[in-house]
Amino acid sequence: MIRRDLQAVFQNSYHSLNPKHTIFQILEEPYLNFEQYSSAERHYKVKELLDHVELEKSIAEKYPSQLSGGQQQRVNIARALALHPKLIVLDEAISSLDMILQKHIIQLLQTLQKDLQLAYIFISHDLQATRFISDRILVMQNGQLVEESMKGEQFKHSASLELYNAILPTHPRERSHKNTSLE
Repeated sequence: MIRRDLQAVFQNSYHSLNPKHTIFQILEEPYLNFEQYSSAERHYKVKELLDHVELEKSIAEKYPSQLSGGQQQRVNIARALALHPKLIVLDEAISSLDMILQKHIIQLLQTLQKDLQLAYIFISHDLQATRFISDRILVMQNGQLVEESMKGEQFKHSASLELYNAILPTHPRERSHKNTSLE
């Protein structure tokens, strides 16, 4: 069934979570809809999901509004993992986070990918972040594929170069001196 094999994590972490449900209820929902687990098994599975995304178990009692943006996105990732999907689509999943949180979420995604044998489609305008997580990068312009590159290869197409050059340096002092080369 496609709903089990394909999951998604979206950009707006807060609006992807039901504000009237606790984190436990949010993470329990896939098990209620697709599994025949007992209450004790569901509690165990939710705790296991929280472990996978490096969140404290006490978060299960909280509501989405009580969490930071990074914690909310980790909850969304945990929910996506619940049914052991074959593929997770990450649609601008880190773009609303600051650079430090982006780095932590990318590291988490890499760890989960390795440990759980996951495949991702990572959709982003940020080619720098994309390079960290992707083995193969496809660049589209106006709905058309304009370039394909493997990890570590230079971008050549003007659309790819524009996306890459749009990335702000980490420190404001470097913004006027941004190196336009790709490596």
